[in-house]
Amino acid sequence: MAVVTNPEDAIQLLKHCQFFEDFGEAELAVVIQFLDVRTGDRGDVLFFEGEQADALYVVGAGRVELLINDDNEQARLVGWLGPSESFGEMALLLRSKRLVTVRATNVVTLYELSVPSFLRMRAHHPDVCLLLIMAIVKRFGRIVETNHTLFKKALLDQLSKV
Repeated sequence: MAVVTNPEDAIQLLKHCQFFEDFGEAELAVVIQFLDVRTGDRGDVLFFEGEQADALYVVGAGRVELLINDDNEQARLVGWLGPSESFGEMALLLRSKRLVTVRATNVVTLYELSVPSFLRMRAHHPDVCLLLIMAIVKRFGRIVETNHTLFKKALLDQLSKV
């Protein structure tokens, strides 16, 4: 992996990323100090569903597809992400298993904030880490709000089994 070689471009990219919407230039400048650059070619699987989650990613260039295995272990396309879109943020807090497989649909560049980098950032810039945690909570809140009906049905289904 490589470090960010053009900080100005990285800051501009992060400014357009919804995940970083509450960050100012100073906070973004801190974040990019801890980012690595990861690249992939068309068809490259960047990680598989079920693997240990270990980083937050922002798509810098290209596009990735998100796949989930169905009950027959067949990969099903559930979405795409392109430049300035992020994924994997929960890995910074939970270090759980990946929920999807991510595959490059063309040449892709990703900015990666790994768990070890996040922990180094926490030691030197706790205020920026707090902003990151708040961004994760905000993202989760949006997901719950957007999928309220689905979550409600799942909860009611679970309650009916008690």
